[in-house]
Amino acid sequence: MPLVHACGELPFPTDVRRLTILIDALNPRAQRSEHPPQLVNALSEAGMQVELHWVSAGLLARLDRRSSLATDGGSLEGAWTQVLSTAPDAVLAYDAASPAAWLGARIARREGIPLILVEPAWFSLRPFHERILDGIGRRLWGRRVRQEAQSVIALDPVAVERALQSGFARERVELIPTGVDTAAFAPGATSPLLARHRLAGRIVLNVGPLVSGRGLENLLTAWARTVGQRSDWSLVFAGEGPLRRRLETVASRLGVRAGVRFLPAPQREELPGLFCASTLLAVPAEDDRVRGRQVVRAMASGLPVIVEGTPRLAFRVDHERTGYVVDPGDPSGWTQALERAAGAPRARADWAVTARAMVERELDWSRLAERYSERIENAIELERRSDPSRMAFE
Repeated sequence: MPLVHACGELPFPTDVRRLTILIDALNPRAQRSEHPPQLVNALSEAGMQVELHWVSAGLLARLDRRSSLATDGGSLEGAWTQVLSTAPDAVLAYDAASPAAWLGARIARREGIPLILVEPAWFSLRPFHERILDGIGRRLWGRRVRQEAQSVIALDPVAVERALQSGFARERVELIPTGVDTAAFAPGATSPLLARHRLAGRIVLNVGPLVSGRGLENLLTAWARTVGQRSDWSLVFAGEGPLRRRLETVASRLGVRAGVRFLPAPQREELPGLFCASTLLAVPAEDDRVRGRQVVRAMASGLPVIVEGTPRLAFRVDHERTGYVVDPGDPSGWTQALERAAGAPRARADWAVTARAMVERELDWSRLAERYSERIENAIELERRSDPSRMAFE
């Protein structure tokens, strides 16, 4: 007998899991994140029916025009009614303090389905107005969200700590890191960027915005003291931002300006070839604003990595096995790291091979989809056991 919902007979096969994913439409970090669409693709390829909805705050929650259920180029009032028309088996919402989590909790309570939260810790070191909004969300609906959520998936150690500080029990929090497309990011890719910008020789690469807080001046200083003294090495900053002029000034003062190159922010399709053409990826950081998205991509591409030992970066790299981890706050750490990596080509090769194998085994999106699917299935089963009457509808 087909499953019947309040809105009529469902258009989906009953043996296909239906998942609703909710995300805050007004959070700029959420808008820039690639995690939600990548998760949607991975779960869809695993055979799940997935709907991704962008939720805006208001007197009533609203679906943003990017949501698949929004029509006429605008938002829809009564977002829960629209989401419920798909009769999801489970709800997954990003950020416990967001309107998306509030809507997820309401849907979960009304339908008797599990709510799973994803904690990305997007608001770490956030501006004042974002902290105010975060606090409002936690005061208004934080308790209800905690009561409804079966579990929390944290994307890194900082997100784990944030979930614990929000009041979730440790046993309800699981760390599942961000994945990578190991087919797109793989050894052997080529790039026209080198010829276009006349780059040759060995390259220490940094990818990301040229802004304060990323430790870029520390990297530049260490490079000038080590391989920057050699004509066959270049330091390449692939990104844009207000710190460029400062970096150019420092490079000139240190006498290495000719070896420092600046590239425009690369497109995603340009990254695999750029990684494969480089010798090292260097990711310094002064705090946890640097999330390390490019680290796993470089590892998948077979590029050895050196990272600052901040919580968000250090957990991605096994020191001297899949890369090199610099002690955070150590002024001489980057000098030692570059000397070690530059002088040990065999070690670099070993790091690259081991890292690629680890990424394929643990961080490919297909692998992570299995972990998410297992968590969702367990949540659905637990909800059924707590409410046996739901079995009559399936």
